Amino acid sequence: MASYNSAKQVGIANKTGDIVIGKLADIIVLTKNNDIFLTICEGKIAYQQE
Repeated sequence: MASYNSAKQVGIANKTGDIVIGKLADIIVLTKNNDIFLTICEGKIAYQQE
């Protein structure tokens, strides 16, 4: 919900802020050690740990 609330505050909640069909998908997946495992920007994989 932190992403949705931030998006709502700046007026872009209609296109980002939560994970639903039709919205921009910007997601970071972390490992249990908080290292970046996967980054998805606008629905496309931008980085994936090997």
